[in-house]
Amino acid sequence: PAASSPAASSPAAGASAAAASSSVSAGVSAAPGSAAVSAAPGTQLVRVGALQIVSDAGLYIARDKGYFRDAGLTVEIVNFSNLGEQIALLATGKLDVGGGGVDAGLFNGVSRGVPLKIVADKGSNLSPQFSSQALVVRKDLMDAGKVKSYKDLKGLNIGMSQLQNSVEELVARALESDGLTIKDVTPKILPFPEMNTAMANKSIDAAVQLEPLLTVGVKQGLFVSWKTAYEIYPDQQVAVLLYSPDFAGRRDVAQKFTTAYVHAVRDYNDAFRHQKEYDQVVDILAKGTTLKDKSLYSQVRLSGLNPDGHVNAQGLADDLAWYRKNGYVKGDLTLNQVIDDSFVTQADKELGPYSG
Repeated sequence: PAASSPAASSPAAGASAAAASSSVSAGVSAAPGSAAVSAAPGTQLVRVGALQIVSDAGLYIARDKGYFRDAGLTVEIVNFSNLGEQIALLATGKLDVGGGGVDAGLFNGVSRGVPLKIVADKGSNLSPQFSSQALVVRKDLMDAGKVKSYKDLKGLNIGMSQLQNSVEELVARALESDGLTIKDVTPKILPFPEMNTAMANKSIDAAVQLEPLLTVGVKQGLFVSWKTAYEIYPDQQVAVLLYSPDFAGRRDVAQKFTTAYVHAVRDYNDAFRHQKEYDQVVDILAKGTTLKDKSLYSQVRLSGLNPDGHVNAQGLADDLAWYRKNGYVKGDLTLNQVIDDSFVTQADKELGPYSG
Protein backbone atom coordinates (compact mmCIF):
# COMPACT_ATOMS: atom_id res chain seq x y z
CA PRO A 1 0.00 0.00 0.00
CA ALA A 2 1.10 3.54 -0.74
CA ALA A 3 2.10 5.59 2.27
CA SER A 4 1.12 9.18 3.00
CA SER A 5 3.37 11.63 1.26
CA PRO A 6 4.47 15.23 0.97
CA ALA A 7 2.38 17.64 -1.04
CA ALA A 8 2.88 17.51 -4.79
CA SER A 9 4.61 20.88 -4.83
CA SER A 10 7.12 20.06 -2.11
CA PRO A 11 10.83 19.71 -2.95
CA ALA A 12 10.82 16.20 -1.52
CA ALA A 13 8.07 15.08 -3.87
CA GLY A 14 9.82 16.69 -6.81
CA ALA A 15 13.07 14.99 -5.90
CA SER A 16 11.31 11.64 -5.59
CA ALA A 17 9.71 12.09 -9.00
CA ALA A 18 13.04 12.98 -10.59
CA ALA A 19 14.80 10.08 -8.90
CA ALA A 20 12.08 7.65 -9.93
CA SER A 21 12.06 8.89 -13.52
CA SER A 22 15.84 8.65 -13.67
CA SER A 23 15.78 5.20 -12.12
CA VAL A 24 13.21 3.67 -14.43
CA SER A 25 14.82 5.12 -17.56
CA ALA A 26 18.36 4.21 -16.60
CA GLY A 27 18.37 0.70 -18.09
CA VAL A 28 21.60 0.00 -19.94
CA SER A 29 21.79 -2.02 -23.14
CA ALA A 30 24.93 -4.10 -23.52
CA ALA A 31 26.10 -7.07 -25.53
CA PRO A 32 27.20 -10.19 -23.68
CA GLY A 33 30.92 -10.03 -23.16
CA SER A 34 31.06 -6.23 -22.88
CA ALA A 35 31.76 -6.66 -19.18
CA ALA A 36 33.06 -10.19 -19.48
CA VAL A 37 33.01 -12.41 -16.43
CA SER A 38 35.19 -15.50 -16.22
CA ALA A 39 33.87 -18.61 -14.56
CA ALA A 40 35.35 -19.24 -11.15
CA PRO A 41 37.39 -22.46 -10.95
CA GLY A 42 35.11 -25.48 -10.82
CA THR A 43 31.98 -23.54 -11.85
CA GLN A 44 29.86 -23.20 -14.97
CA LEU A 45 29.43 -19.75 -16.55
CA VAL A 46 25.83 -18.65 -17.19
CA ARG A 47 25.08 -15.41 -19.07
CA VAL A 48 21.76 -13.88 -18.03
CA GLY A 49 19.82 -10.95 -19.47
CA ALA A 50 18.13 -8.57 -17.03
CA LEU A 51 16.24 -5.28 -17.17
CA GLN A 52 17.42 -3.86 -13.82
CA ILE A 53 13.85 -3.82 -12.50
CA VAL A 54 12.29 -5.28 -9.35
CA SER A 55 10.83 -8.27 -11.20
CA ASP A 56 14.47 -9.34 -11.75
CA ALA A 57 14.65 -9.86 -7.97
CA GLY A 58 15.22 -13.61 -8.21
CA LEU A 59 18.39 -13.04 -10.21
CA TYR A 60 19.90 -10.44 -7.90
CA ILE A 61 18.98 -12.21 -4.67
CA ALA A 62 20.32 -15.56 -5.89
CA ARG A 63 23.56 -13.88 -6.94
CA ASP A 64 24.13 -11.77 -3.84
CA LYS A 65 23.06 -14.40 -1.31
CA GLY A 66 25.35 -16.97 -2.94
CA TYR A 67 22.71 -19.41 -4.20
CA PHE A 68 24.19 -19.47 -7.70
CA ARG A 69 27.71 -19.82 -6.32
CA ASP A 70 26.68 -22.65 -4.02
CA ALA A 71 25.17 -24.43 -7.04
CA GLY A 72 28.53 -24.29 -8.83
CA LEU A 73 27.55 -21.44 -11.15
CA THR A 74 29.23 -18.17 -12.06
CA VAL A 75 26.44 -15.89 -13.28
CA GLU A 76 27.13 -12.87 -15.48
CA ILE A 77 24.16 -10.49 -15.52
CA VAL A 78 23.97 -8.38 -18.69
CA ASN A 79 21.64 -5.37 -18.80
CA PHE A 80 19.09 -4.79 -21.56
CA SER A 81 16.19 -2.41 -22.13
CA ASN A 82 13.60 -5.05 -23.10
CA LEU A 83 13.12 -8.70 -23.98
CA GLY A 84 13.19 -8.02 -27.72
CA GLU A 85 16.89 -7.13 -27.54
CA GLN A 86 17.61 -10.56 -26.06
CA ILE A 87 15.76 -12.84 -28.49
CA ALA A 88 18.45 -13.18 -31.18
CA LEU A 89 21.18 -13.66 -28.56
CA LEU A 90 19.15 -16.38 -26.85
CA ALA A 91 18.43 -18.07 -30.17
CA THR A 92 22.14 -18.25 -31.01
CA GLY A 93 23.29 -19.25 -27.54
CA LYS A 94 25.22 -16.04 -26.87
CA LEU A 95 22.85 -15.53 -23.94
CA ASP A 96 21.76 -18.47 -21.78
CA VAL A 97 18.88 -16.96 -19.83
CA GLY A 98 16.69 -13.99 -20.62
CA GLY A 99 13.49 -12.43 -19.49
CA GLY A 100 10.99 -9.64 -19.86
CA GLY A 101 7.45 -8.76 -20.78
CA VAL A 102 5.15 -11.11 -22.65
CA ASP A 103 4.23 -9.76 -26.07
CA ALA A 104 3.24 -10.82 -29.57
CA GLY A 105 6.87 -10.69 -30.67
CA LEU A 106 7.81 -13.52 -28.32
CA PHE A 107 5.07 -15.79 -29.66
CA ASN A 108 5.85 -14.87 -33.26
CA GLY A 109 9.54 -15.59 -32.71
CA VAL A 110 8.83 -19.10 -31.46
CA SER A 111 6.29 -19.60 -34.26
CA ARG A 112 9.01 -18.74 -36.79
CA GLY A 113 11.27 -21.42 -35.38
CA VAL A 114 13.21 -19.70 -32.59
CA PRO A 115 13.15 -22.58 -30.06
CA LEU A 116 12.96 -20.58 -26.83
CA LYS A 117 11.31 -21.96 -23.74
CA ILE A 118 9.36 -20.08 -21.07
CA VAL A 119 10.54 -21.78 -17.90
CA ALA A 120 9.45 -19.61 -14.96
CA ASP A 121 7.47 -16.63 -13.77
CA LYS A 122 9.19 -13.25 -13.68
CA GLY A 123 6.26 -10.97 -12.93
CA SER A 124 2.52 -11.47 -12.43
CA ASN A 125 -0.52 -9.69 -11.02
CA LEU A 126 -0.64 -12.07 -8.07
CA SER A 127 -2.72 -10.07 -5.60
CA PRO A 128 -3.81 -6.51 -4.80
CA GLN A 129 -0.50 -6.06 -2.94
CA PHE A 130 1.64 -7.58 -5.68
CA SER A 131 0.35 -5.78 -8.76
CA SER A 132 2.84 -3.13 -9.81
CA GLN A 133 0.82 -1.52 -12.62
CA ALA A 134 -2.45 0.37 -12.59
CA LEU A 135 -4.80 2.17 -14.93
CA VAL A 136 -4.51 5.78 -13.81
CA VAL A 137 -6.73 8.73 -14.73
CA ARG A 138 -5.81 12.40 -14.62
CA LYS A 139 -6.90 13.85 -11.30
CA ASP A 140 -8.82 16.81 -12.73
CA LEU A 141 -10.98 14.42 -14.79
CA MET A 142 -11.69 12.28 -11.75
CA ASP A 143 -12.44 15.30 -9.56
CA ALA A 144 -14.93 16.54 -12.17
CA GLY A 145 -16.67 13.15 -12.19
CA LYS A 146 -15.94 12.58 -15.87
CA VAL A 147 -14.63 9.03 -15.46
CA LYS A 148 -16.79 6.69 -13.43
CA SER A 149 -16.75 3.53 -15.57
CA TYR A 150 -14.73 2.09 -18.41
CA LYS A 151 -17.31 3.47 -20.85
CA ASP A 152 -16.19 6.96 -19.87
CA LEU A 153 -12.77 6.28 -21.38
CA LYS A 154 -14.27 6.46 -24.87
CA GLY A 155 -12.48 9.06 -26.97
CA LEU A 156 -9.74 9.69 -24.39
CA ASN A 157 -5.97 9.64 -24.98
CA ILE A 158 -4.53 6.62 -23.18
CA GLY A 159 -0.80 6.41 -22.45
CA MET A 160 0.70 2.96 -23.13
CA SER A 161 4.32 1.81 -23.22
CA GLN A 162 3.72 -0.04 -26.49
CA LEU A 163 1.11 -1.99 -28.43
CA GLN A 164 0.79 -5.73 -29.06
CA ASN A 165 1.87 -6.50 -25.50
CA SER A 166 0.47 -7.07 -22.02
CA VAL A 167 -0.24 -3.34 -21.53
CA GLU A 168 -2.47 -3.06 -24.59
CA GLU A 169 -4.20 -6.29 -23.62
CA LEU A 170 -4.83 -4.93 -20.12
CA VAL A 171 -6.47 -1.78 -21.50
CA ALA A 172 -8.43 -3.79 -24.06
CA ARG A 173 -9.78 -6.16 -21.41
CA ALA A 174 -10.96 -3.22 -19.33
CA LEU A 175 -12.70 -1.65 -22.31
CA GLU A 176 -14.20 -4.92 -23.51
CA SER A 177 -15.79 -5.48 -20.09
CA ASP A 178 -17.92 -2.39 -20.81
CA GLY A 179 -18.64 -3.08 -24.46
CA LEU A 180 -15.83 -0.99 -25.96
CA THR A 181 -12.69 -1.91 -27.90
CA ILE A 182 -9.22 -0.44 -28.17
CA LYS A 183 -10.48 1.41 -31.26
CA ASP A 184 -12.70 3.53 -29.00
CA VAL A 185 -9.68 5.23 -27.42
CA THR A 186 -6.55 6.90 -28.77
CA PRO A 187 -3.38 5.08 -27.68
CA LYS A 188 -0.43 7.38 -27.04
CA ILE A 189 2.82 5.41 -27.05
CA LEU A 190 5.18 6.75 -24.39
CA PRO A 191 7.99 5.35 -22.25
CA PHE A 192 6.82 4.95 -18.66
CA PRO A 193 9.10 7.77 -17.36
CA GLU A 194 7.44 10.27 -19.74
CA MET A 195 3.87 9.51 -18.71
CA ASN A 196 3.83 11.63 -15.57
CA THR A 197 4.99 14.66 -17.55
CA ALA A 198 2.33 13.94 -20.17
CA MET A 199 -0.27 13.85 -17.39
CA ALA A 200 1.00 17.17 -16.04
CA ASN A 201 0.68 18.91 -19.42
CA LYS A 202 -2.65 17.14 -20.14
CA SER A 203 -1.50 15.52 -23.36
CA ILE A 204 -2.88 12.21 -22.08
CA ASP A 205 -6.02 11.58 -20.06
CA ALA A 206 -5.28 8.15 -18.65
CA ALA A 207 -2.45 5.62 -18.77
CA VAL A 208 -1.14 2.29 -17.61
CA GLN A 209 1.62 3.34 -15.24
CA LEU A 210 4.01 1.24 -13.18
CA GLU A 211 5.78 1.59 -9.88
CA PRO A 212 7.51 3.61 -8.54
CA LEU A 213 6.30 6.28 -10.99
CA LEU A 214 2.75 5.27 -10.11
CA THR A 215 3.12 6.15 -6.43
CA VAL A 216 5.12 9.29 -7.26
CA GLY A 217 2.43 10.54 -9.65
CA VAL A 218 -0.32 9.99 -7.08
CA LYS A 219 1.73 11.85 -4.47
CA GLN A 220 2.16 14.77 -6.85
CA GLY A 221 -1.57 14.95 -7.55
CA LEU A 222 -1.12 14.24 -11.25
CA PHE A 223 -3.53 11.34 -11.41
CA VAL A 224 -5.63 8.89 -9.44
CA SER A 225 -4.72 5.21 -9.31
CA TRP A 226 -8.13 4.11 -10.52
CA LYS A 227 -7.91 0.35 -11.18
CA THR A 228 -4.98 -1.89 -10.33
CA ALA A 229 -3.84 -4.37 -12.96
CA TYR A 230 -4.97 -7.10 -10.56
CA GLU A 231 -8.53 -5.71 -10.58
CA ILE A 232 -8.60 -5.70 -14.38
CA TYR A 233 -6.80 -8.97 -15.09
CA PRO A 234 -6.02 -11.07 -11.98
CA ASP A 235 -2.98 -13.34 -12.34
CA GLN A 236 -1.95 -11.84 -15.68
CA GLN A 237 1.42 -13.25 -16.70
CA VAL A 238 3.25 -9.98 -17.30
CA ALA A 239 6.83 -11.23 -17.63
CA VAL A 240 8.62 -14.56 -18.01
CA LEU A 241 12.05 -16.20 -17.65
CA LEU A 242 13.37 -17.84 -20.83
CA TYR A 243 16.10 -20.37 -21.56
CA SER A 244 18.03 -20.62 -24.80
CA PRO A 245 17.81 -24.01 -26.52
CA ASP A 246 21.47 -24.67 -25.75
CA PHE A 247 21.06 -23.87 -22.06
CA ALA A 248 17.87 -25.90 -21.70
CA GLY A 249 19.81 -28.80 -23.20
CA ARG A 250 22.46 -28.52 -20.48
CA ARG A 251 19.93 -30.08 -18.18
CA ASP A 252 21.99 -30.36 -15.01
CA VAL A 253 23.27 -26.78 -15.16
CA ALA A 254 19.87 -25.36 -16.09
CA GLN A 255 18.26 -27.20 -13.20
CA LYS A 256 20.79 -25.86 -10.71
CA PHE A 257 20.13 -22.35 -12.00
CA THR A 258 16.35 -22.81 -11.72
CA THR A 259 16.47 -24.14 -8.17
CA ALA A 260 18.67 -21.24 -7.05
CA TYR A 261 16.34 -18.78 -8.80
CA VAL A 262 13.18 -20.18 -7.18
CA HIS A 263 14.92 -20.20 -3.79
CA ALA A 264 15.65 -16.49 -4.23
CA VAL A 265 12.10 -15.72 -5.35
CA ARG A 266 10.87 -17.32 -2.11
CA ASP A 267 13.20 -15.00 -0.18
CA TYR A 268 11.63 -12.06 -2.04
CA ASN A 269 8.16 -13.18 -0.97
CA ASP A 270 9.32 -13.76 2.61
CA ALA A 271 10.76 -10.25 2.74
CA PHE A 272 7.73 -8.39 1.40
CA ARG A 273 4.99 -10.60 2.81
CA HIS A 274 6.51 -11.30 6.22
CA GLN A 275 9.42 -8.80 6.58
CA LYS A 276 11.85 -11.71 6.90
CA GLU A 277 15.37 -10.40 6.11
CA TYR A 278 13.59 -7.35 4.71
CA ASP A 279 16.51 -4.93 4.99
CA GLN A 280 18.92 -7.36 3.35
CA VAL A 281 16.59 -7.97 0.41
CA VAL A 282 15.93 -4.24 -0.05
CA ASP A 283 19.67 -3.60 0.01
CA ILE A 284 20.18 -6.20 -2.72
CA LEU A 285 17.41 -4.79 -4.91
CA ALA A 286 18.53 -1.20 -4.45
CA LYS A 287 22.01 -2.28 -5.52
CA GLY A 288 20.94 -4.31 -8.54
CA THR A 289 17.88 -2.51 -9.90
CA THR A 290 17.21 1.07 -10.93
CA LEU A 291 14.91 1.58 -7.91
CA LYS A 292 17.61 3.04 -5.65
CA ASP A 293 15.41 4.84 -3.08
CA LYS A 294 15.06 2.26 -0.31
CA SER A 295 12.19 4.16 1.33
CA LEU A 296 9.99 3.51 -1.72
CA TYR A 297 10.04 -0.25 -1.22
CA SER A 298 7.61 0.10 1.68
CA GLN A 299 5.34 2.48 -0.24
CA VAL A 300 4.85 0.95 -3.66
CA ARG A 301 3.00 -2.13 -4.86
CA LEU A 302 5.79 -4.45 -5.92
CA SER A 303 5.94 -6.99 -8.74
CA GLY A 304 4.28 -10.30 -8.01
CA LEU A 305 6.65 -13.27 -8.21
CA ASN A 306 5.19 -16.74 -7.78
CA PRO A 307 7.10 -18.40 -4.89
CA ASP A 308 6.75 -21.74 -6.64
CA GLY A 309 8.12 -20.34 -9.89
CA HIS A 310 5.35 -21.55 -12.20
CA VAL A 311 3.86 -19.34 -14.90
CA ASN A 312 0.11 -18.98 -15.30
CA ALA A 313 -0.29 -21.35 -18.24
CA GLN A 314 -4.02 -20.71 -18.64
CA GLY A 315 -3.37 -16.98 -18.63
CA LEU A 316 -0.72 -17.36 -21.33
CA ALA A 317 -3.17 -19.45 -23.37
CA ASP A 318 -5.73 -16.67 -23.05
CA ASP A 319 -3.09 -14.11 -24.04
CA LEU A 320 -2.10 -16.11 -27.10
CA ALA A 321 -5.77 -16.36 -28.12
CA TRP A 322 -6.19 -12.59 -27.67
CA TYR A 323 -3.10 -11.80 -29.76
CA ARG A 324 -4.31 -14.20 -32.45
CA LYS A 325 -7.85 -12.74 -32.44
CA ASN A 326 -6.40 -9.27 -32.98
CA GLY A 327 -4.12 -10.41 -35.80
CA TYR A 328 -0.90 -9.91 -33.86
CA VAL A 329 0.16 -13.58 -33.92
CA LYS A 330 -0.06 -15.77 -37.01
CA GLY A 331 0.23 -19.50 -37.42
CA ASP A 332 -0.79 -22.48 -35.33
CA LEU A 333 1.59 -22.07 -32.40
CA THR A 334 0.61 -24.02 -29.28
CA LEU A 335 1.69 -23.33 -25.72
CA ASN A 336 3.36 -26.73 -25.54
CA GLN A 337 5.90 -25.33 -28.00
CA VAL A 338 6.64 -22.40 -25.67
CA ILE A 339 6.37 -23.55 -22.04
CA ASP A 340 8.61 -26.01 -20.21
CA ASP A 341 7.67 -26.10 -16.54
CA SER A 342 9.72 -29.19 -15.74
CA PHE A 343 12.58 -27.12 -14.31
CA VAL A 344 10.43 -25.34 -11.70
CA THR A 345 8.57 -28.57 -10.93
CA GLN A 346 11.91 -30.19 -10.03
CA ALA A 347 13.01 -27.08 -8.12
CA ASP A 348 9.84 -27.26 -5.99
CA LYS A 349 10.58 -30.91 -5.23
CA GLU A 350 14.09 -30.03 -4.12
CA LEU A 351 13.05 -27.01 -2.03
CA GLY A 352 9.81 -28.43 -0.64
CA PRO A 353 6.46 -26.61 -0.43
CA TYR A 354 6.59 -22.87 0.12
CA SER A 355 5.33 -22.18 3.62
CA GLY A 356 4.69 -18.45 3.28
